[in-house]
Amino acid sequence: MATAAALPASASEGAVQRAGRAVERGAKRTGEAVERGAQRTGSALERAANWTGERLRRAGRWAFGD
Repeated sequence: MATAAALPASASEGAVQRAGRAVERGAKRTGEAVERGAQRTGSALERAANWTGERLRRAGRWAFGD
């Protein structure tokens, strides 16, 4: 009888461990996705700033000479 009572508890613990690992994997994937999104956003902002800076430099050279 004690063995029968221990089996569901160990099965329950295994289920809890599996659920915990699933949550960890999900969090890791979410974190990686957030990092990739931040890198893409940062790259896009950097490109926009470079483009804007280049346009301003060209306008300055055109208006005031070299």
